[in-house]
Amino acid sequence: MALARPPRALTTSRRARRAGLGVGVAIAGGLALNAQLNDIAAGQSLGMYVIAVPVTALFLTAFFVTVADRSFWAGLQSAVWTVVTACLLGFAVYLVEAFRYWRAGVHPIDGDGIYGATGTQLQEAIGWMLAAVPLIALPFAVFGAALGTLSSGPRAAVTGVVPTSESN
Repeated sequence: MALARPPRALTTSRRARRAGLGVGVAIAGGLALNAQLNDIAAGQSLGMYVIAVPVTALFLTAFFVTVADRSFWAGLQSAVWTVVTACLLGFAVYLVEAFRYWRAGVHPIDGDGIYGATGTQLQEAIGWMLAAVPLIALPFAVFGAALGTLSSGPRAAVTGVVPTSESN
């Protein structure tokens, strides 16, 4: 059972794990909902959602977890949990929806016409959900965690411990 446990570096903050898993599921669920609500015949696509929502969600998750835990590493842990969850679940959602878009003759990312073999959906799902989203969104998560450390202020002010200076 040792293979089923995550690495120790990802389990030091319970808040980061829970926030990351929750936000990752929400991103994938939102992708499914967005795909179902889009009017495929009108050429509405998933492109803006696939790019904008993970970037925003990772930035905010890393920022708020960093502020709550007063730990840059907790913010990064939440980003890793979010990316893994959102990308794996989003991959499954994107693959299913890409076939639905293909049957309608519409490209899922840009809404243009698409004609060709059905195998391209798997390549696109891998390319977008397992490569592009993590590469684009993770730098924003690091930036969010870094900003979270700035907003939390010095640790002494939060804990109420006032540093004393010894004078001779």
